[in-house]
Amino acid sequence: MIKETRTVNYDYSTVDPTLLEVFENPFPANADGVIHIEAPEFTSLCPKTGLPDFANIVIDYLPDKLCLESKSYKIYLLSYRQHGEFHEGCVTRIFNDLTAAMKPKWIKVEGRFSPRGGISFWPTVSTSDDVTPGGITFLTSDHVENFMKQTDSPDDGSHKGS
Repeated sequence: MIKETRTVNYDYSTVDPTLLEVFENPFPANADGVIHIEAPEFTSLCPKTGLPDFANIVIDYLPDKLCLESKSYKIYLLSYRQHGEFHEGCVTRIFNDLTAAMKPKWIKVEGRFSPRGGISFWPTVSTSDDVTPGGITFLTSDHVENFMKQTDSPDDGSHKGS
């Protein structure tokens, strides 16, 4: 038996925040759940050259009443394919659109763009520093690097192995 399929047409000529869909937060009311999303196939256009820019868009957020529906988010990100904007502008627009759609307690959006002209740009925008209103600390690459520096120090004999 052949299953009937439905054709859906999307307009990718402009960034469209109305594509974003949300659903009720399933985390218990007495606990904060953190959601981490990575979209490694993001593309937009350089506004100067028209050449494609590639990025992994990383989102961490602490939902309030609503969570982001993943398929709608993917389709929303596809609407950037023909959009010319600097990296910082794309990340800020994504932050603003997600904040408007979900109204999270806390959100951080980072664009890990592939190097252009030998220079990497990783713009980040958030509603606060690394510490969220829920008291959760997110480990950044700086945290990990500092930890590794501390553990790479010579053994002074104070640490006993098993």
